[in-house]
Amino acid sequence: MAAVATTMTAWQPPDAEAVVVCQRGQKKFRLRAETCKAKETPVFDTNALDGRVDGHDGQLDAQAGQLAEQGEQLTEQGGQLTDQGTRVDNLEVALAHKCDGAPERELIPVSLVGGGRGTFGCRELDGDQAGCEQRFQTGEDGASACAYFNDNCIPCGVFLDALGVCDNPCQPVAPCADAARTAEVGDCDDVTTQPACEQSWGISFAYPTTDALLKPTTCWWNGLDCDECQPDDVSNGDCTNTCVTPEQLPVCRAAGRTYGDCGELDGNEAGCLSTYEMDSFGTHTCWYDTGDCKPCDPVSEHAGSCQNLC
Repeated sequence: MAAVATTMTAWQPPDAEAVVVCQRGQKKFRLRAETCKAKETPVFDTNALDGRVDGHDGQLDAQAGQLAEQGEQLTEQGGQLTDQGTRVDNLEVALAHKCDGAPERELIPVSLVGGGRGTFGCRELDGDQAGCEQRFQTGEDGASACAYFNDNCIPCGVFLDALGVCDNPCQPVAPCADAARTAEVGDCDDVTTQPACEQSWGISFAYPTTDALLKPTTCWWNGLDCDECQPDDVSNGDCTNTCVTPEQLPVCRAAGRTYGDCGELDGNEAGCLSTYEMDSFGTHTCWYDTGDCKPCDPVSEHAGSCQNLC
């Protein structure tokens, strides 16, 4: 018996947006390839179309809600950026130390964040000597007067001031309190004789004080050269900084401790545990380690070897 070919009824939907199904009896099937099989009737399904429209409306509503939420997030982020900008502005104000020694100098701001915000402090006045010498900038090391060198306007910070490259009137340093020290030098190393060394003093940033970054310090003769009397030298008993008074130097808050040199107390546990010394990081109680007396400096304390009671 020859096979009977199945006839297909070609049908084009009346509307490109229409939803058409093939109905056979009471059942409905989705139209495939825009044709129905034999004994199936193409039917325009309005319920399906309404459902799809409703679905699209729901999707649009959801998208609108997402856009609204994204808008709120952007608004919130904008507010956060505004707050950050305000905090930066407040930080700039907080860092705006007065130029105590030259109150006529005007503050020039320094950029604290990237993106081109703010200015570059004294360097904004390169090529302008008159303007440079009337301004100052601030930073973590306090107020620095602008100084003019070779058409460049640079901040006279603590290092340049201490080296004698420039003078920073914004942070004036008190002179040496020792009347016997009659000669101020830029660097004790520049003094070549012992008598001159023992009459000289300079400016140091090695002393851990709270009232100023720079302190006067005496020079001392080490047998061969003239050196700055730094905290380590004081602890070792090599010199005494008579340019500053005791209340200007940090003290140890640990009861029963006296100032001395931890390294001189090896083998003396009782003496070690009643002594503290000083370096550029501050004061440190001595601690005893199998016969050796050592200062509880930040490295040792961080390693858990000791506790600095000062």
